[in-house]
Amino acid sequence: MSAQPSPSPRRLLVVGQGAAGLCAVVSALGQARRSGLNVQITVLDAASEADSGGNSRWSPSNIRLQANHQMAPGFVDEVMAESEGLADPDYFQQLVDQAPAMADWLVTLGITFLSPPYYLAKGPARIQPQGGGAALLQALRAQAQAAGVDGSIASPSPKCWATPTGSPAWWAPMQTDSGKPGQPMRWS
Repeated sequence: MSAQPSPSPRRLLVVGQGAAGLCAVVSALGQARRSGLNVQITVLDAASEADSGGNSRWSPSNIRLQANHQMAPGFVDEVMAESEGLADPDYFQQLVDQAPAMADWLVTLGITFLSPPYYLAKGPARIQPQGGGAALLQALRAQAQAAGVDGSIASPSPKCWATPTGSPAWWAPMQTDSGKPGQPMRWS
């Protein structure tokens, strides 16, 4: 059972509408709902929605997990050997610990994973969303919109100037993908 939403909204700005940005949006909306927070999320991206998605749009979005959503044993040791000890073992251990739950969460959002049968079958096990990165983005964007992202995803046309102290300041008159003007944002 979710708590009653708070009356004054908390605002969250997510930069980028690739897989990471859209996962952040969907996750934040779910957490806000469970915590009883009223949240307004704006997604800011230099690209229009049609051209957005960063590398995720063009990638098959392989995830180094086995078909059962578990990381292969020895993954951290393998990464450390390949990097000649330069990789951060704590980072990769966190990936081992959290990647299975992330894949399970994506399944709850309607993502279907498959094991690629082509050349990657010779290497370590991998899974990928059916339809690749573009399908992943489409499903995440649909979840964000269904969960109540406030307004359309906006694309800025930023202007830059120097403040009296000499540091840069930005102002982005935003226009939503629907062509309606958005709220201008100023940050420094």
